[in-house]
Amino acid sequence: MSYDPSSLTINDPTSIAWALAWVRRLTNDRAEPLTRTNEEIAGDLQGAAFHVLNGDDPTLTYYRPHATAATLIRSDPHAVTQESIDNAQATYRNPAAVAASILLDYAWMDDLIETATGSRPASGHSFRPVF
Repeated sequence: MSYDPSSLTINDPTSIAWALAWVRRLTNDRAEPLTRTNEEIAGDLQGAAFHVLNGDDPTLTYYRPHATAATLIRSDPHAVTQESIDNAQATYRNPAAVAASILLDYAWMDDLIETATGSRPASGHSFRPVF
């Protein structure tokens, strides 16, 4: 499956197609050839997913594509932050800053999950007191 922008409007965090489309959009991985396979992204989506036990039904999975995209951007070992050729230079945003912006700006995705389940996914941040 290639990038399908029509999947962006589904707004269903249980849809893998919706989640894949958002990860591709947020990581700017939309043109062929794609940087990552759908299977690679699906594995990352599972790692960031919010799982809810639903009575007698199997566990429901709610995908968090913004969290997955932020992780992929922040942890990319090949991210270029600065380059220069002859006298021309270009500086790009720090991947950690981009990831933080995505988590903040797309928190509405966690709002969808909270509305559906009554619980908000953990932010992934932990409090570590220093003495």
